[in-house]
Amino acid sequence: MKTYKTSCCENQIEVHVTENSVVKINCRKCGKVMFTFPGAEDKLHTRKVYDSPLKQGTSAMFLGKYRVIKKISEGTFAKVYLAYDPDRNEKIALKLLKFKKYIQGKNKSEMSRSFVNYFIREAQILLELNHHNIVKVKGSGNISGNPYLSMDYIPGPTLDEAIDELYDDYPMQLLVIHRLASALEYGYEKFKIIHRDIKPQNIIMHRDQGNMPMLVDFGLAKSLGNHYHALTLDGVIAGTPHFMPVEYFTQKDLDHRGDIYALGATLYFMATKHKPFHDISDVVDIMHAIKNKKLRPMREFNANIPEALIEITKKAMAPKKENRYNNYAELKIKIEETLTTMK
Repeated sequence: MKTYKTSCCENQIEVHVTENSVVKINCRKCGKVMFTFPGAEDKLHTRKVYDSPLKQGTSAMFLGKYRVIKKISEGTFAKVYLAYDPDRNEKIALKLLKFKKYIQGKNKSEMSRSFVNYFIREAQILLELNHHNIVKVKGSGNISGNPYLSMDYIPGPTLDEAIDELYDDYPMQLLVIHRLASALEYGYEKFKIIHRDIKPQNIIMHRDQGNMPMLVDFGLAKSLGNHYHALTLDGVIAGTPHFMPVEYFTQKDLDHRGDIYALGATLYFMATKHKPFHDISDVVDIMHAIKNKKLRPMREFNANIPEALIEITKKAMAPKKENRYNNYAELKIKIEETLTTMK
């Protein structure tokens, strides 16, 4: 074992390495690489740092200044880690773009710019939003050229992971939709933002706040007030097909009623444990099934669903947007009326 000393921004550390070590250390303040050991460039690294929030001599994985605790999730575009922020002295959620995946191939420069722009725009949107049902972004930047967002860490499962708890609790299902409608109403009325990717995986049930639903992932959000630029990639549909209205497949005539459709689809999922059109995988076939009103009745999956909940779901998921709830206030009022009659 060898010991190396290095410093940056008045931060002095000692690093212990062996022949097989993979070590790469970034300054906690400026993010600059302070020390690297062969093989560290492309891997999460283990390092021993004496000037750190860790107990002296313990090992940890770091991304920039952030100490990685564990990976929370991984999607198409990014990975999300639970991490420790030494500047704020708190746990955060660190969302790191899978940058290298999109800088290879024929159109690598165009693709990399597009996906980085998605990331940057999500930070811009969330930094301006302040609602108790929307996860708060604390900052953004890059780690060795990889863009990231640091966000509030929300302890709790995603809505799809909590489905067994919600399945027979119809008042709670309606309360979840009511609170999400309030969050979307806030974003729409204040910034003319539509989310465009409402689905159970983008909703976290906050355990420390009485299972308060928290809306995350605004990477596909679009402002109808020209406050942000819309981003679409050739050949890529923005959204998740099983929770999308017809107009999202063509990306034309979009407004807040598309998110109202997605709230209805989320309610369908909570009450039935099935995604709408779950037995159809082809995107075009899903679109035709929506147009032709081939959504399977909710009571095929659960005979106990209250009729009032079914009616709310059907109206929210009407194929033609003019037949849906006109606005979030109308949807919320209907939910409130229904809750007063539910046991």
